[in-house]
Amino acid sequence: MAVNYATPDAHFETLDRAIPEQVDYDLAVRHAPRLRFDVREPFLPSVVGYTVIRASGKSPSFPRDIILPPNALCAIEYAIWWDWDIQHLYELEHIWVYLDASENVIAAEASWHGDWHPMVDANGGVPFEGGRVALYSEPGKHAFAPFIEWLHERQAKTNRSCGPRSGSMGVLVTPLFAGRILDRLPVNNNLVHAYLERLAFMPSYDFAQQFDLATAVFVPWSTLFAWIPERIHWWTEHLRATLPPHQRRPLRIAHRGASAYAQEGSTASVEKASDLGADMVEVDIRVTADNVPVIAHDADLMRVFGVPGLISDLTLAELRAATPPDRQPVLTFEEMAKLCSDLQLGLYLDIKEITPGRW
Repeated sequence: MAVNYATPDAHFETLDRAIPEQVDYDLAVRHAPRLRFDVREPFLPSVVGYTVIRASGKSPSFPRDIILPPNALCAIEYAIWWDWDIQHLYELEHIWVYLDASENVIAAEASWHGDWHPMVDANGGVPFEGGRVALYSEPGKHAFAPFIEWLHERQAKTNRSCGPRSGSMGVLVTPLFAGRILDRLPVNNNLVHAYLERLAFMPSYDFAQQFDLATAVFVPWSTLFAWIPERIHWWTEHLRATLPPHQRRPLRIAHRGASAYAQEGSTASVEKASDLGADMVEVDIRVTADNVPVIAHDADLMRVFGVPGLISDLTLAELRAATPPDRQPVLTFEEMAKLCSDLQLGLYLDIKEITPGRW
């Protein structure tokens, strides 16, 4: 039996539960962490896939090894499910709680943008509230932190993710689900993008919204793992049925970056394009005398840089030396690709005239 999909916000009461080992189920619920969310956070967890780990070894749901401390009886792995991250369909974050033989919490760890870290508060101990681990969840993105300062350090990037970049990652497929989630298709990515753009928000960094993880549906990890591809497929079919064509979004491509606001093809124009909600940037490729592909529309430097010279006659070093102080230097293709990757922008390339045999 699967989830009752009557509405998008079904409460998962009918999620098929293999009869859990009662001891493990009770232990996991008893020590479920308390989570603190931004008051504007639109998404809260709904299902937890738990695993009680009693010997060191590989995590069943996260790319890491679980090493039990000498005084640990076990670790409880909480694989925490959201239908949505502000940038993509589905979210799976993790918390690990380590217990001694008396069920005292001796350590805690949590996921953080594909990595994981010990959860240690400003005093060097595990952050607690009411006898349970208490963590902050990044607005929209849900990575876990032991105190607010971690989240403030990422504030500019988080705000961009929750605002102009909302929905930009479409249907998520991590290595764990490669070959199992089959719904990452351009049409579905567009639907997800259109849906999440409506939910964009500016985080307040007031974490007064509290959530007791023990109130979520708890199932063994193997049950959650088998169910996730079904849930992803249901959501994509639901969006296809409920988002009419006129509400779907066109692909937004910034011509040479946001060239109406900043020097075309420059770092500033690409960053501005990201701030304005572009999906991709269109840039032109030419090649220098020392065979380095660079970002430039014109064959010469006069229009953009106000100096004479052909790009194909200059080495990269000479090209940059010729750049006036009030102009941003020409970017190499490698630099542009990294910039777009960091800003989660696609690249639309226009390859200009290239001398045969040189590149």
